[in-house]
Amino acid sequence: MKICWYAPLGTGITPFDDGTPETIGCGGAEASVVFLTRELAKLGHEIKVYNEPPKSGKTNRVFYDNAINFDPTEHFDVFILHRTPPYTGLLNRINADLKVFFSCDQCTVGNWSSEIYPFVDMIICISEYHKRYVKLYKYAPDKKIWITDLGVNIEDYQRNIMLMLKVLYTL
Repeated sequence: MKICWYAPLGTGITPFDDGTPETIGCGGAEASVVFLTRELAKLGHEIKVYNEPPKSGKTNRVFYDNAINFDPTEHFDVFILHRTPPYTGLLNRINADLKVFFSCDQCTVGNWSSEIYPFVDMIICISEYHKRYVKLYKYAPDKKIWITDLGVNIEDYQRNIMLMLKVLYTL
């Protein structure tokens, strides 16, 4: 499948080329994009991430480019809007078979009821709590919500597992 992950407006999603974060830094929401797209690419999917990387190019089989270069007329099997509402009118112009809103926190700006929900097929939340929140405060239609965890890179934990265990046992 051809998958687009669209994350505009200062998200700075940056891959970890050498095992260390780039100078922009990377929070959990951003790291989830790096890890999820990397795994999807390993499965053979063609992945493009549009956000604000320090440079465009392919790393770990995933192509990163600036959101300014995104062409809504390019066809994708799956289009994923990450966290931030699009500019008015963008979602209804996206050429994709499936449109997904990946909502990984509650504090995202915008009017989701008018700017997002009418134009997406699925809303991804990261917990039952998050699902209840978006239904109650963001008026998300229950039938479109799917829940998943952000996920982690297990290698980050394997390196320090003994230290973590020592700390836990001393509490």
